[in-house]
Amino acid sequence: MNTLIVNLSLRSIRVIIFNDKGEKLHEDWLPVGTSISEEFVEQDPNEWWKLLQELLKNTLAMKQFTSSIRYISVTSSASCLVVLDNQGKVLRKSIMVSDKRAEKESEELKEKFSQVLSKADYGKFEPSFMLPKILWIKNNEPEIFKKAQMYISSNDYLIYKLTGSFITDDLNAEKFYFNPKSKTYPKEILRYIGISEENLAKVTDPGTALTQVKEDIKKELKLSGSVEVAVSTYDAICSLIGSSTYKEGELNNVCGTCSSYRFFTKDNQLSKKHNLILQSLSGEEINIIGGSNNLEGGLLEWAKECFYGDSYLKDDNFLYGLMQQEATESELGANGILFLPYLLGERMPFVDNDVRGIFFGIERFHTRKDIVRSIFEAISFQAKLMLEEFEKSGYEISAINISGGVAKIPLATQIRADVLGLPINVLSEIETTALGAFILTLKARGKIKSIREASGVIHIEKTYVPNMHNHNCYASLFILYKQLYNDHKEIFKKRKDILTGILHYRKKVVENL
Repeated sequence: MNTLIVNLSLRSIRVIIFNDKGEKLHEDWLPVGTSISEEFVEQDPNEWWKLLQELLKNTLAMKQFTSSIRYISVTSSASCLVVLDNQGKVLRKSIMVSDKRAEKESEELKEKFSQVLSKADYGKFEPSFMLPKILWIKNNEPEIFKKAQMYISSNDYLIYKLTGSFITDDLNAEKFYFNPKSKTYPKEILRYIGISEENLAKVTDPGTALTQVKEDIKKELKLSGSVEVAVSTYDAICSLIGSSTYKEGELNNVCGTCSSYRFFTKDNQLSKKHNLILQSLSGEEINIIGGSNNLEGGLLEWAKECFYGDSYLKDDNFLYGLMQQEATESELGANGILFLPYLLGERMPFVDNDVRGIFFGIERFHTRKDIVRSIFEAISFQAKLMLEEFEKSGYEISAINISGGVAKIPLATQIRADVLGLPINVLSEIETTALGAFILTLKARGKIKSIREASGVIHIEKTYVPNMHNHNCYASLFILYKQLYNDHKEIFKKRKDILTGILHYRKKVVENL
């Protein structure tokens, strides 16, 4: 019996098939379009479903999979809001996690309900969370708000399309300020917005619920026999489950379009001197500490399109190889260029919806090689900022397990080891998000009682050891990197105010993140 995992990320949708031993049998993917403007980041849920149908039909047309798929699970980025009417039809594009338009609404909820979440680590009054987004719809799109019947996450939408059920896990529900301890939504905040629990998905623990695929979907896809959908959770948590060997001091870094930094702990309290999130994993005697930033591997995707897209064939393997080669031909420190990589603002380790990117220190002799090198180094400086957040809480990190697209690029991984001064372990299975969802599916099926039982399928392929001379050099550059942001906070706010007045006509563009 095989398990098919659907992984909807910020730039693509994938299907991955595992056998019961956790061995990957098949993988396919398609790119997802994103509409982006100064504050808006949106995707079309109808496109997600159309692309998933295409992937499933292509995959299940293979004879070896038509009758062997017995389980499906879906994982995706968290905090991507989908709005449906009473017929289950999409009313508007999904407001994505990096979307910043609900800043005013998040401040409004913070002012009125700070007491409600004052002791909670799971809920932040930030535009990325779901209830501020719903309030934004009420304030700015009243006709949509009147028609809206369900507000759900992106992976819950695909589960609904497969099963007809509105069901979510408690970690995804936390983005709606669901309290994992009391197992309740904040009724006073819901009443203020004008919605109720009936407008939100039913909550269950990750790795518990199994629901049958609808008969019409089975017929359309030519699936035979019983096929059940297991509820897992969102991608950052799945990737932690799929990458952790549960060793002391081990931080798991999944570097895709954005980057997740998390580890398991038995601690149930967290210092308030940082912006990390403490979460409990229901059904497991273990907690999770960490968070995700807005953009990391997506910076390399942007650089590929920006600096190479017009001159070369659209061959990702070739282009990333060329980027790596050219960055290697530059010097440590990119010959004096520092890059602030906040193309979509930032949400972790600090929240700043106004900050944007800067290339600092460009001189006449600089070339594309130096610019690309500065981008490789910037994503490692971002990792260093995240590492400092863990250190503020008294956690000592001794090694990092890395997976995701950036882990495939040796130079990026070596620079990360040098900047952090820590060994970086590259996992043999890069698709740790899908692997984590598969492990939760094993739990839902009763094959394992705890996710720890599946840690044997996780293996380290290669370790990058830091060059301590380079580490000391990067330490000085990192100080300047942080100062560059701190010294320009107010200028970014002024920039936003000016652009609001002169670029009010700016249209959204569609691209891949």
